[in-house]
Amino acid sequence: LVVLTDELNRAWPMRDRRSDGWIGDAAHRGRPSDHNPDADGSVNALDADVDGIDVELVKRKAEAHPSVAYWIHAGQIAHRSNGFRPQRYYGANSHHAHVHISVYHGDRYEDDRRPWGLLAPAPKPAPKPTPPPPPQEEDDMALMIRKKSGATIIVFGDRAVPVRFGDDAAYRAAGVKVAELSDAGYADAEAVLVGEK
Repeated sequence: LVVLTDELNRAWPMRDRRSDGWIGDAAHRGRPSDHNPDADGSVNALDADVDGIDVELVKRKAEAHPSVAYWIHAGQIAHRSNGFRPQRYYGANSHHAHVHISVYHGDRYEDDRRPWGLLAPAPKPAPKPTPPPPPQEEDDMALMIRKKSGATIIVFGDRAVPVRFGDDAAYRAAGVKVAELSDAGYADAEAVLVGEK
């Protein structure tokens, strides 16, 4: 429960602690309670004030933690032994101001240091941006090729982009400057055939 208290305080540092409880007061000592130290001196219950926390999340995480025997909150009690199905709680304190969480007795439960899962995982680092392609040198010309089938492709660098012959807008969208094509002349480029015989 030390780990749970630490996670509560770190997850909600501004939470209200007025209804927090650990070791039972005189009223608890007069009856069986997990707030009373057991034979080995261990206290097996924690009350956490519900103001300023997500109490439903706390209950879900408690149910998932293998040390938890039961929880009490808002007039309900839920035991691991019945699959944490909430049932009416008949105790004098209905636990509206706090949630009560009890762990099983025994060292392996009382000394369990596993996390409760109330802390958000650390954010993943942002992916490294993809470096921009190297600038195209002035003497690098795009090559426009018209196949016998009538299809036109523009080849520049290691990319080939299909376009309609003479469609300047498509050239710009493909990242090719129209001026780079006009130097070669459309007629010369049209005469180059690849991939077909």
